[in-house]
Amino acid sequence: MRRLAVWICILVLSLSFTTGVLADEIDDHKGEIEKVNQGITDTRELLDRVIVEQSKVAAQLAEINKGLEKKEEELVRTEDKLSETIEKLGKTELELKAAEDECQEFEALMADRLCAIYMLGDSSYIELLVGSKSLNDFLDRLEMIRLMITYDNQVFDRITELRDAIEEKKEELIQQEIFIRETKAEIIKQKSEIEAQKQERLQLMAKLKEEEKRYGEELDRLEQESKKIESDIRRLIREKEIRRQQEEQRREEERKAREEEQKSKGEQQPKEEAKPDKGSGQQDQGRGDQKPQGVMTWPAPGYRHISSNFGYRIHPITGVRKLHSGMDISGGGINGKDAVAAAAGEVIISGYNSGYGNYVVIDHGGGITTLYAHGSKRLVEVGQNVSAGQAVIKIGSTGVSTGPHLHFEVRKNGTPVNPKPYLGI
Repeated sequence: MRRLAVWICILVLSLSFTTGVLADEIDDHKGEIEKVNQGITDTRELLDRVIVEQSKVAAQLAEINKGLEKKEEELVRTEDKLSETIEKLGKTELELKAAEDECQEFEALMADRLCAIYMLGDSSYIELLVGSKSLNDFLDRLEMIRLMITYDNQVFDRITELRDAIEEKKEELIQQEIFIRETKAEIIKQKSEIEAQKQERLQLMAKLKEEEKRYGEELDRLEQESKKIESDIRRLIREKEIRRQQEEQRREEERKAREEEQKSKGEQQPKEEAKPDKGSGQQDQGRGDQKPQGVMTWPAPGYRHISSNFGYRIHPITGVRKLHSGMDISGGGINGKDAVAAAAGEVIISGYNSGYGNYVVIDHGGGITTLYAHGSKRLVEVGQNVSAGQAVIKIGSTGVSTGPHLHFEVRKNGTPVNPKPYLGI
């Protein structure tokens, strides 16, 4: 019996030591995955910034293209106006030449008349009047002289006025042509500046595309690393389950050893001695080592609206098609309300990262875990045993979130699965 007791003690010490080492190893891996998840979150933030910046640059390029189109239209209108002005200027120059020719004819005629008048002197008009045969003839000749003088003056004035008007019109068209040519040169300059802005933005867009590619590759690498660590955690949880079963077997063997010892001494087993094992079994159950049975408790009491289901979707912030690993529950007044454990279990993560914000992960045993994210406050700590319906976080909008809501996940052996069947919907 002593040898049996010694072997039991050795087994207990061995299991205790192994369990302690295993727990430390799990904690180490949890620390590693926290760091990797933080790296993933940081990289996603950088990627999100690049995508947002791309959107801004795309909007700027759209505005620049609109500006270019506008300047192109202005240039076309200006060129049309310039062509029209040049055409008018050509017609005006023809009109001016015709007027000048007419003016020269009138000037020649006037010169001849003035020369004749000069040669005849004033006597010509007097002789014309003296040669009148009657009073009526005299009056007719006097009126004729008056009309001749008036006509000569009108013709001279008309020629002068016509030439001045055409000269003025020509000068106006020349100034208009100069202004249009200057306007055209300014539009071409503005268009060139806009083209330079466009090239600058296109270069920036190309740079952002390169950054997006680099961050995307980095994100893929980190996600692969995260999956590896999740695999390690699943392995450690399986080993933990094996250790638990070995612990139960040890207890059973210890109980049988006590019974044998009591029988050998002829003593009766007290009824109270069964209690420690029973209590231990309850504690194990409280830790969530057993797979939850039946439908899980709804994690957001009083709020049933699902704003985003499990599955692939266009991310509301990044605009990238990704797997939405859980479901989002929202509703008016949900901010600050309690999110509760969907089933009894042990808290294995209670922390913060820039993606999930404040979040809690509960191990329910059998490879089943649940996650509660974007909380404004965490209400439980790592290692704490919780019961179904117990508050675990205050609902909020921390991390990458578009507003107050609960992000709820169910994972099987570390892999996200659709929560609806577990919630009975």
